[in-house]
Amino acid sequence: MAREARVKRKKKAKIKSDRDTYFLSVYRGKSKRPHAIKIGLCTRDKISTRLKNLQTGSVDKLRVLGVVRGASAERKFHRRFKGFHMRGEFYRPAPEILKLIETLVAVQGLVERFEASIPNS
Repeated sequence: MAREARVKRKKKAKIKSDRDTYFLSVYRGKSKRPHAIKIGLCTRDKISTRLKNLQTGSVDKLRVLGVVRGASAERKFHRRFKGFHMRGEFYRPAPEILKLIETLVAVQGLVERFEASIPNS
C-alpha cells in the first residue's frame, strides 16, 4: 500500500444548521474597554444560557456584542482575525474586529425587520 494511501485526511466537521455565531466582550475589573473578544458557537436562541455558563467559569465580566445567524461564519472569523488571536476562541479587541461586529449586527437587525414585515403567504 502506498504511503499516500495510508495517510488519513482530516475530515471537516459538519456544521449544524441550528447554530449561530456569537461575539462576547471580556472586561477585566472595572475597565470600560474590552480585554478580549470571544468568537464562538451556540445553539440557536440559546445565547443567554451560553453566556450564563461561560460567566460562571470566569472572573471577568462578559457581555454579548452580537449574534449572527449561522455557524459557518465562525470559522471564517477565526481565519480572518488570526493575526489578533490570543488563545482558543479569544482575540484582541482590535478596531477592525469591533467595527465588523457592529456592522454585522446592524445588518442582521435590518434583515430580521425586513423578514418580519413580509406577510405570511
